[in-house]
Amino acid sequence: MGSPTNELGRSEDEVQHKVTISKPFYIGIFEITQKQYQIITGNNPSEFKGDTKPVHDVSYNDIRGREKGVAWPDNDDVDDYSFLGKLRARTKMNFDLPTEAQWEYACRAGTTTALNNGTDLSSVGIDKNLDLLGFYVGNGGIDGLDEGIERWKWKGPTVVGSYRPNFWDLYDMHGNVEEWCLDKYYPKDASKNSPRVLRGGSWEGDDSYCRSAYRYYRAPDYANWSYGFRVVLVQE
Repeated sequence: MGSPTNELGRSEDEVQHKVTISKPFYIGIFEITQKQYQIITGNNPSEFKGDTKPVHDVSYNDIRGREKGVAWPDNDDVDDYSFLGKLRARTKMNFDLPTEAQWEYACRAGTTTALNNGTDLSSVGIDKNLDLLGFYVGNGGIDGLDEGIERWKWKGPTVVGSYRPNFWDLYDMHGNVEEWCLDKYYPKDASKNSPRVLRGGSWEGDDSYCRSAYRYYRAPDYANWSYGFRVVLVQE
């Protein structure tokens, strides 16, 4: 995991290190869509509506719950009222968010470059290689990279699977919505409100935020129009 020190757009918290994934796992080909979220929970909190767009404006607590759901890694329990609580009850399967290691392993699909098609960034901001892989500010997420653009003109995420998949046929690992992971950003913080990690960049971020190694974090109760998720199923 992590990035080499000379990777363009790199952050200091991307120190390269070895990680062992102890069990095989399945991961969603797509980010969870608004239609899927609606079916499971009965509501759709997303600001930019569309059945096949990724659900967004969801917090870690919405996905796992704010009581049992914030206890990970002590256990993998979730609250009954959360998305995962309802999904587990409906399917009788132990779905969850991916760990950072699972997410990055799946994103990279065997690559060691900044992007999962085997290429690195040529500039910070907009990159022609990323244009092919995901929705971000450089190919229409926000017109003209103008952060001052009026809110009503912002486009939000696009339909899942609109761009090329990685070598394992997983879509939107770069851009569209940032994806919640299980991990605490500060692993030794015992607080229930300890920030959780987000990966992958989004429609409102530039190319450096969409790299395979990029990491971000927010409090588990924080929801944002660029935050979504995908699920995993670990083989026991």
